[in-house]
Amino acid sequence: MKYQTFWRRVGAAFLDGLIFMPVGIIGLFLIHIFHSPIISVIWEIIHMWTWVAYSVLMHGHKGQTVGKIICKVRVLDISESKLSLKQAFLRDIVPIVVNVVHMAFIIFNPTYYYGFKTKDLSYLSGMPKWYWIGMIIFSSITFLWFLLEVLTMLLNNKRRAVHDFIAGSVVCRDV
Repeated sequence: MKYQTFWRRVGAAFLDGLIFMPVGIIGLFLIHIFHSPIISVIWEIIHMWTWVAYSVLMHGHKGQTVGKIICKVRVLDISESKLSLKQAFLRDIVPIVVNVVHMAFIIFNPTYYYGFKTKDLSYLSGMPKWYWIGMIIFSSITFLWFLLEVLTMLLNNKRRAVHDFIAGSVVCRDV
C-alpha cells in the first residue's frame, strides 16, 4: 500500500504547478509590458531554472516538494533512506536536458518564439524550417518521455517511474 502513490503524485504535480503559476503570470506580464526579446529570454531562463532548482533542492533536502508534502508522499533512496542531492539531480536530469534544448530554441530565435514581429499570428509564416522541425522533434520527444514515465510507473510494483530508476529512488506514502 505504501507504494500506491500514482494519484497522490498527480495531485502533488498539480499543486506544484499552481505554486509556480503566479511566477509564469508575472513573466507573461513583463513580456507584454516590455515587448522585448531580451526580457523574454532572461525571464524564460529564470523561470525554467527556478523550477529545476526548486525540484532538485526540495527533493535533495526533504525528499518532498510543497505539493508532495500536502499530498503526503516522499521520495526516498531505493533502500528507503534519505534521498541525496545527487539522486535529486539525477531524477530531474531529463527535464534539465529539455530545458537546455528549450533555451537554445529561445536564445537562437527569441523573436520568432514570442512573435514580436507582429501582434497577430502572421509571424508564424516567417519562421525558418529548421525551427518548425526542431520544435516538432522536441515536442514529440517530450511527449514520449511523459508517456514512458507514466507507463513505467504503472507497470511495476513499487510504482517507480523512469526517473526513479535513473536516480535509484522510490516514492512512498508519507506516514
